[in-house]
Amino acid sequence: MRRLVLFISSLAAGGAERSLSQLANHWVEQGVEVELVTWASANEPDFFYLSPKVKRTILSQPGRATGLVDKVVRGFRIVWCMRQLIRKIAPDAVLSFMDITNIMVLVAAVGTGARVVVAERTDPSMSDTPSRPWRLARRLLYRWAHTVAVQTIPVADWVKNQCGTHRVAVIPNFIRPLPEPRGDRQKWVVSGGRHYPHKG
Repeated sequence: MRRLVLFISSLAAGGAERSLSQLANHWVEQGVEVELVTWASANEPDFFYLSPKVKRTILSQPGRATGLVDKVVRGFRIVWCMRQLIRKIAPDAVLSFMDITNIMVLVAAVGTGARVVVAERTDPSMSDTPSRPWRLARRLLYRWAHTVAVQTIPVADWVKNQCGTHRVAVIPNFIRPLPEPRGDRQKWVVSGGRHYPHKG
């Protein structure tokens, strides 16, 4: 049986979280063994439904990081836990969502032989988050990924130019099948999203 490990910071309400949870549910129905791992917000309930067939793991750390040193130590502990998990499961592939998680997973997977796919879910050229050290780490470490998955061609070009890798796949957001509305219909176009530049 194929095994996948999926990493994301949390399953709070958000587009990336929705997409990853739906991918996990789809893959387990295809007979894939899936473990979905989060590392933040241990006390926050998952917003999205996960099939009972998906193994759910939370890499929580006690207390709250207050100072810089505490945050660095906590980060290394999470990376170490990720590494131990990857080595224990020995998955066919690791999929990571979101910039900071991607960086942590790439570091955790060094020397494990794991095939790591990282998904960049925003347009880095339009965003000043994460902070500068994380942005520098992204530019240096994305070349370690087996593949960098992005949602648009401009972001693919950015990754190629700024991160020094051409192993980039453009995979737009998928659309869920929705029930057909009943009653009279009018011609409306509806768009939803946060009003941030990196959301277009």
